[in-house]
Amino acid sequence: MARLINSVINELEQPASGAVLVFDDDLRGFGLRLTRGAKTYIVQGRVNGKVKRITIGRHGVFSPQQAQKEAKRLLGLMAQGIDPDAQKAEVIARGVTLIELYERYKVSHQLKPKTISVYDGVMRRCFADWQRKPVTDITKDMVEKRHRELSNAFGPRGKGEAQAHQAMRLLRALFNYAEAILEDASGKPIVSHNPVKRLTQIKAWNKIPRRQTVIYSRDLGKWFNAVNQLQSDTARDFLILLLFTGLRRGEAATLTWKQVDFDLKTLTITSEIAKNSREHRLPLTDFLVDLLLTRRHKYAKKSAYVFPGLNDEGYFTEPKSAINIVIGKCGIKFSCHDLRRTFITIAESLDIPHYALKRLVNHKDGGDVTAGYIVTEVERLRAPMQRVTDCISEQIKAAEHSDEADLVRA
Repeated sequence: MARLINSVINELEQPASGAVLVFDDDLRGFGLRLTRGAKTYIVQGRVNGKVKRITIGRHGVFSPQQAQKEAKRLLGLMAQGIDPDAQKAEVIARGVTLIELYERYKVSHQLKPKTISVYDGVMRRCFADWQRKPVTDITKDMVEKRHRELSNAFGPRGKGEAQAHQAMRLLRALFNYAEAILEDASGKPIVSHNPVKRLTQIKAWNKIPRRQTVIYSRDLGKWFNAVNQLQSDTARDFLILLLFTGLRRGEAATLTWKQVDFDLKTLTITSEIAKNSREHRLPLTDFLVDLLLTRRHKYAKKSAYVFPGLNDEGYFTEPKSAINIVIGKCGIKFSCHDLRRTFITIAESLDIPHYALKRLVNHKDGGDVTAGYIVTEVERLRAPMQRVTDCISEQIKAAEHSDEADLVRA
């Protein structure tokens, strides 16, 4: 024991190894931790019967008087049953900004790169002025007003209902996450109410109709001919593969030669790429094998990707220009996802069993308990896959013959 004043502290010898504690004679619990490299002020007390030791700071940075003053404050909190560390964590938690919360959310949820890109855009476009605000400062009134502003705004795609809907869904998820991780000194949630619930309470959510656009059978011939006229064989084959497999755009774009098994006639979408994080093995029909073999002969030595990007670097990322060219040639508006919907629509029209159809397009089983017990081998999907390919091919040929007949009559 010693009286911790400058003259005494300067005389205290530091150990060659380990640590030595020296406590003040006047203020019980106030002390100094001596190590080979430093002399550090500490305070030690009890919080609800448990010993608690807290570091105040180094001698030299803190004077004895400053350290003693801080020690009294901390001991006073402990005497009231308050853990100073927990209180400090609460202060930090209450200051967490929206952008800080979002960054933590991205890491904890291990989001896919495409999802992160979409969410980054939402934060940039819809919440730029909120990013530095503490989460606790965002109110229900603010949410309602911002939703209304976003909904009424006009952009390249028209009125902003869809963007407002997307933005508020992300904000709702962030507040749910905040409720789980931000706590006060007693362990209770700092965010106890999600302000986005206001939109549900006042029935303000925008009703966004699900897109139902497909390429109709009568148009498949025109569409296919226009696609075949593309100068880029990568864009051409990419669009054809989407139609004949029902793959999502990102799944097809990032497809590598390692994912294609020509011996087993399958392609595999890995769980890291698949939207539902479940590996997807799809049988290849002879039509698709021929398409991919042609591409392998031309590109396999140049790129690891089935659909390489510009100058054979990376993968094919922007089909928009090719889509616009096709639309200009045939007058049929479509998107990459419309090709997936067309595949699904044709498969459904063939009365393919429900579970087989779900596996072909790698849809989640949702709350279907029975589906969890069904293991659909890739070979069981081969016949349904062939039926879809045959049907698409027949519809293309039928449409082409119809166009030829119209030209003859003309």
